[in-house]
Amino acid sequence: MLKRIQESFSLKIFFITWAVLIFSNLLVLVGVYAFMPQIYTISYNESIHACMEEMEENLPRIRREESGDFFNELCEKYQIKLDIYDTYTYKRPEIPGIDKNYLCQIPESYSSAQEGAIVSQYSYGPDNERAVAMNGEKIEYSILSLSFSDCGPYDFALIPPRENKVNIFLSDLKRILPYLTSVIFLLAFAMGAVYTRYITGPVLRISRAAKAMSRMDWKNSRLSFRRKDEIGSLARSIDSTSHTLEQVLSQRDEANEMLRRELEKQKKLDQEQQEFFAAASHELKTPVTVLKGQLTGMLYQVGAYQDRDLYLKKSLKTVEEMESRILKILEVSRMERADRKAEIRKLELSKILRESYEPYEDLIEDKGLRLQVSLPDSFKVLGDPKLLKSALENILENAVKYSPPGEEIRISAWKEQEDPEYCRLAVENTGVWIPKEKIPRLFQAFYRVEGSRNKETGGSGLGLYLVKRALELQKIPYKAENTEDGFCICLRLKRNFTEIGGISECTNGSS
Repeated sequence: MLKRIQESFSLKIFFITWAVLIFSNLLVLVGVYAFMPQIYTISYNESIHACMEEMEENLPRIRREESGDFFNELCEKYQIKLDIYDTYTYKRPEIPGIDKNYLCQIPESYSSAQEGAIVSQYSYGPDNERAVAMNGEKIEYSILSLSFSDCGPYDFALIPPRENKVNIFLSDLKRILPYLTSVIFLLAFAMGAVYTRYITGPVLRISRAAKAMSRMDWKNSRLSFRRKDEIGSLARSIDSTSHTLEQVLSQRDEANEMLRRELEKQKKLDQEQQEFFAAASHELKTPVTVLKGQLTGMLYQVGAYQDRDLYLKKSLKTVEEMESRILKILEVSRMERADRKAEIRKLELSKILRESYEPYEDLIEDKGLRLQVSLPDSFKVLGDPKLLKSALENILENAVKYSPPGEEIRISAWKEQEDPEYCRLAVENTGVWIPKEKIPRLFQAFYRVEGSRNKETGGSGLGLYLVKRALELQKIPYKAENTEDGFCICLRLKRNFTEIGGISECTNGSS
């Protein structure tokens, strides 16, 4: 129990308050019991002297037969009784009108006291009949010799009541003291509990809030006090500190999260760059090796390489292929720059498309393909002209390259019914389908569906990667999927300058 009290602020305050209240109340009771008689004695002695002075002042002007009312008023006022007798004959005169209840006879041993003597029953003796009250003792009798206006002198003995109110009060107090002590203990307990709750309640709340704040439990660390004293000020300071700390740590966490994302993004970018350059080196190694073999054969006139005109044409074609790949690699490098930003503006979609497919019209005709374009009149979209054109050119190049002879390349655009602020642009080449599991990898650098390095069927593997980078820089959502007739790449283009949303499906709205 003692250990629990030592560890509990509330219990300490409670028991200290309880002890202080009990001690102070008992001290008051002891003080009342000890000092009340002395205080009463001093007060009553002063009252007796005042009574004597009033008698000395008024009695010589009053006739004996008319003094009854005066004595009645005097006895009532000072709570005393009188004994009146002749100074010389010691006979008690008849006082008309005096209340008999105010008359009392003193022992004859005091009748010889001199005028003005104050006699105490605690200090007289056989040889000291004119005793004087000791300091602090209650006056038992006060004898005064005075004359009426018409007769006298007479001795007046002023006698206080045998049982005064103080003695009665102290006797009653002593009798109820055990009960009074119990009440004091109970009241001290209740008041101690209330006081402890008032003092320690806010302190405990502040303590719990501080512990919650140390655990970064911000929900339970908030404090709301209406008190305007020091405890309320402390609570508000802690609440303000908690709020500030929560904001600072939240900002720190956000900054750390942003830094983590940036580091992951940079790590991923570095990894992609390493993979890209490794693949690019591999892609360039093949035509360089072929070109080296052809040039070596022609130089030393080995076998078929003696026909230099034939192999010079083949070497030129290899160089052109290398040039095409290098240009694509350079284009990728430009898009990968950190400072590369898209310059978004309003564009005429039909113009961009026409500039994109015109270079492939001869190739389309040579392969026996049919180009079908379905666009609304004056269709404007948002985008970067260079990036959007680059993306469309690479999409069309792929469509022309991989479409079997006799098939169609369909280009269509339409407004979304759900949100007219957006439009869809779809490029579909019929007669060819991509395995579903390979579609997500189509936009990776140097990825080929057929898996070979055949320059005739595999391409460079950079076309759709360039499409991806160009669209991402413009924040244009895109999707690739198989359709009933073939393979389709669909873009979701914004028509006004508001936030760009995602893309769900690529169903032609005109059908």
